[in-house]
Amino acid sequence: MFGWIKKLASGWTNWANGDDRWYFPRGAETQSGVQVNEDIALTFVTVWACVSKLSKTMSTLPIHVFEKVSDDVSRRVDHPLNEILTYRANPDSTGLTLRETMMANLLLWGNAYAEIIRSDDRGEIRELVALPSRDITIKRTTDLGELYFEQQVVGGGKRQIRQQDMLYIPGMSLNGVAGLSVIGYQRESIGLGMAAAEMSGSFYKNGCWGGGFIQRDPDKVAGKLSPDAAQLMISDINKQIQGSKKSFGLALLREGMTYQGIDIPLKDAELLASRKFQRIEICGIFDVPPSKIHDLTDGKYNNVEQQDTGWAKDSLLPWAKRFETAIRAQLLPEGNLYVKHNLAGLMRGDLTSQMEAFSKGRQWGIYSINDVRQMLDLNPIANGDDYLEPLNMVVVGTPRQIALPAPEPVGGDGGDGGKSQTEPTVAVSVDYFEPLINDASRRIANKEIKAVENAIKRLELSEDHDKFTAWLDKFYTDHIPFMVACMEPIASAFELTYGSSWKSTPLSIAEGQSERGHAMVTGAAENPAKLAHIIDTWKLMLEAAIADSILSVVKQSTPESTLSIKELKS
Repeated sequence: MFGWIKKLASGWTNWANGDDRWYFPRGAETQSGVQVNEDIALTFVTVWACVSKLSKTMSTLPIHVFEKVSDDVSRRVDHPLNEILTYRANPDSTGLTLRETMMANLLLWGNAYAEIIRSDDRGEIRELVALPSRDITIKRTTDLGELYFEQQVVGGGKRQIRQQDMLYIPGMSLNGVAGLSVIGYQRESIGLGMAAAEMSGSFYKNGCWGGGFIQRDPDKVAGKLSPDAAQLMISDINKQIQGSKKSFGLALLREGMTYQGIDIPLKDAELLASRKFQRIEICGIFDVPPSKIHDLTDGKYNNVEQQDTGWAKDSLLPWAKRFETAIRAQLLPEGNLYVKHNLAGLMRGDLTSQMEAFSKGRQWGIYSINDVRQMLDLNPIANGDDYLEPLNMVVVGTPRQIALPAPEPVGGDGGDGGKSQTEPTVAVSVDYFEPLINDASRRIANKEIKAVENAIKRLELSEDHDKFTAWLDKFYTDHIPFMVACMEPIASAFELTYGSSWKSTPLSIAEGQSERGHAMVTGAAENPAKLAHIIDTWKLMLEAAIADSILSVVKQSTPESTLSIKELKS
């Protein structure tokens, strides 16, 4: 009849859903004297901060279903799982809430569970419902049989869930099936931190008084106090001094009484140092850099930056892979579909770093303009799917060369046995001009970006739009001869190579670029946010756009014939 009392006394923590828990939540007792289980551990601020940070971050990472078309090609696909994992997991939860809940359970209990609800007709996944890990037990039908999951339900009953109806993500495991509870294995460290916090609270509760003893002098006070009288006396003194609002007050000792304090000051107990150590130790348990829970005690700009890199690579990536492999194996077991988190989503809060990364990715041919716009949740643009190639580098064996004409005879009559010879010809690759184009584009873009950016700052301070407009007219007028001078080496090299000038002169290119830049800045001059957006966009792709326009003219102006080696040498 009183079997539950024995379970309570032994640290029983696996309550049924119908249990009203009128007693108190109890875990296993630690050496520090604090009861610790998964629920109690969450009341400790460092555990809460680590679990909350990891759960929130993982749940907000973009996740999408991809199809592996070939060994080298993958593409995003529309799939019902995209909606479930991101927006609506079930009628009561969003995809974000689902993933946050599963991550929190995984961190505390070592396992995460979500029941799979399928459509009746086709068996397609319709919903995912997160289940509390405390209520789930992993079992097998036989010693080597299939897994199934037993859930404690409201009212004390149990229900069984088949393996194919459960999305199950284990943490670190010793048997390959059930994950290990972080709280269960690290109970002592967490209990020590909680004990230090409780001690701090008791110190303030007792009026910042370290405690001690009351000594009665038998020569001055006749008779002995009964236990009840002694307790009453102590209670009366405590009422006078306990509580933060009574700090530094006075208490009256009766005749013949002296106070003797405990000879272990708090500074000797190193309370603050021990609390700091436990905070760092618990951060290590959860692989969370202290800076991520706002502990910047030893943080400097450079090492916090390094911690951010470690945060993505060492903390989040392993958890992301656990989710991805479990979802792939249990929800997408057939075909070439898989899910993948986009860790680039972590950079959304830092526009400068984000734009720098996109710019490098665009420059080195990793991203197209539409790839970048998709990551920024912007609509695609026409002709935005092309990838750039560094102007002074090409893939070995695939040069972009101009087509060669058939070799012509050199010497002899080409007939009746004469010794006709042909002079080999060579195609002058477009890459011949690209280092010059690259240099010119960089100089033009850098000057325009810096000049307009500084002018915007002056406008923000003065709010003098007339002065800004006058500066704009003068800058873009003066910018034309600068652009022509930057492109002069390209024009000279083209004429030296082919013996002819461009069909479109550097002046016409410069005038077109000046007109476009002037119109764009003028159109946004009344809105500082739009001006700032123009600068961010230019930093991303102005240099590449200028290079594309010059390279296009070079290709269009290339003559049909090519030079022979002899002519090229001469």
